[in-house]
Amino acid sequence: MQGWSGKRNPGRKAGDHRLRSNYGQAATLPKTGEASPLPMQLAGVGLIALGAALFGFKKKQAAQKQL
Repeated sequence: MQGWSGKRNPGRKAGDHRLRSNYGQAATLPKTGEASPLPMQLAGVGLIALGAALFGFKKKQAAQKQL
């Protein structure tokens, strides 16, 4: 076996778990808008509004059943 060094991952140090590209540089992921908190904030406000609407609807139904 020519060229076999006996190492599992030649060129990597023990404990080096970073994502690597073919050229030995750290691979970077494309930006997808995760830096903006606005979509998460809008989703949170929407869930709060939905919860309030459902609470009001159920409260109204319970009041009508008691009559």
